[in-house]
Amino acid sequence: MMTRNVRRFGSVRRQIARLWPSGVRIRYSGTTCYSLATAAVGLLPAGVAFAQHAGPVHSAVRTEVQTTNEWPVTSQRDEVKPDGVGWWEVALRGCYFLLGTAPLMLTAPFAWALSFAFPEVADRWWHWALLVAGSQGPIFVKLLQWAAMRVDLFPAFLCRRLSNLHFNAPQHEWNETAEALAKVFGPDWNTRVLRLEKTPLGSGCIAQVYKGETIGKDPKRVAVKVVHPAVRRRAEVDVELLRYCAALMDQLPMIRDVLNAGECVDEFASTVQPQIDMRAEALNLWKFRANFLGNAKIVFPQPVEALTSETILVEEYEDGQPVLNELDDSHRRKLARLGVQAFLEMVFNHHFVHGDLHPGNVLVSSDGDSLVLLDAGIAFTIEPKQIRDMRDLFQAIARGDGQKAGSLLIERSKSPVEEEKVENFLTSISNIVSDVHASGLRLERLGIADILVDVLSTCYECSVKLDPKFATIVASIFVAEGLGRLLDPNMDILRIAMPVILRASG
Repeated sequence: MMTRNVRRFGSVRRQIARLWPSGVRIRYSGTTCYSLATAAVGLLPAGVAFAQHAGPVHSAVRTEVQTTNEWPVTSQRDEVKPDGVGWWEVALRGCYFLLGTAPLMLTAPFAWALSFAFPEVADRWWHWALLVAGSQGPIFVKLLQWAAMRVDLFPAFLCRRLSNLHFNAPQHEWNETAEALAKVFGPDWNTRVLRLEKTPLGSGCIAQVYKGETIGKDPKRVAVKVVHPAVRRRAEVDVELLRYCAALMDQLPMIRDVLNAGECVDEFASTVQPQIDMRAEALNLWKFRANFLGNAKIVFPQPVEALTSETILVEEYEDGQPVLNELDDSHRRKLARLGVQAFLEMVFNHHFVHGDLHPGNVLVSSDGDSLVLLDAGIAFTIEPKQIRDMRDLFQAIARGDGQKAGSLLIERSKSPVEEEKVENFLTSISNIVSDVHASGLRLERLGIADILVDVLSTCYECSVKLDPKFATIVASIFVAEGLGRLLDPNMDILRIAMPVILRASG
């Protein structure tokens, strides 16, 4: 009996370890186990209720499908089958979250009260809060990064605080990389398929990247992206925990009236899940390459079809230097214009947008005349209606018609706007548009991101609920404009943007 119980505990301990964020080591002292068990028992009723109401989580299995000439990648796609997350997994993850964040929750009222007399107290508390958030693992970090862009859903001060979140991405060990490659290509992968440098080029929330070379008659230099071990299961458990929390929040009238938490979690999950499957990123790369086929100035790496799987992405290695390296002013202005034009083409012509164009994902080609755009895991399609909405809004702003811009936002709100807030909303939008024209729409005076933040903040204050995809487009504009601002603060964005916007179809 004792032996059986010890084995059972060892099995449970290994399961618990799978749920903890990478880089966090757990010590199973008697006190720790007792605390976890007590917390789990406390969450048991809620976990059972959640398990009864939550739908199953789906995982991907590989199946063969017919490819087309237009999409030369992938001979695989997702076929979903139920693989439910156990309530006990969610409860244990919830325990870890509560243990990590309880001190923050307990001290928040005191920090808020003291901040009126001692503003530095709030700064220190937020610094601590962001450190704690970073310790909760990649999914929670991505959630807060997503929330930082949603000024239409959350107060502007909160979004500003969350925008300072920095995450020290975990690095997994080389033997874990070798194991992942062996699982896909077989144990002799390093003599038959790939040669890799053991030191990674970089690491992110989801995966880390190595430089290597294919083995065969025509060897190619490649970049190999390897998903962190167990990240998919952690993501499934974390998303289920978020759904459970959202279900509780939606029962509270004071929250339900201003925020549909369930919709927020579903939207967030839809942005995270494709990032965990490397085949989705490969498809994104092929689509971007097709869209920019006639533009030699914008380069996307080409995936190696035969070597791409759910956990491994192999793409041709692109030479280049970081876009923020020392360049002369004329060169920086040229690259800034090129990047902004490419982004506008994505939004208004291709209707397929790279959602993460920060400087770390942009290289200057070795000849200095082209931009190499990397990391296409975050990408989204824009529907014709959303193009029309965005085009009409930008046209109204460009013409200085604030009343028209405000009316468009009200007409396309997801729910009716209270009558007493309509006039205030229209006046606020008109004031924003007037300020825009007073600045001449120049980035050094007032950025496009600043304009849209003001618009979304006004929507939040007046309960004008926008299409989530609109906010997603705005978030990508934040990132792209940040790149433009770094390269050329004096760029006249209106002169570049208006021809593209006016030609937009939808």
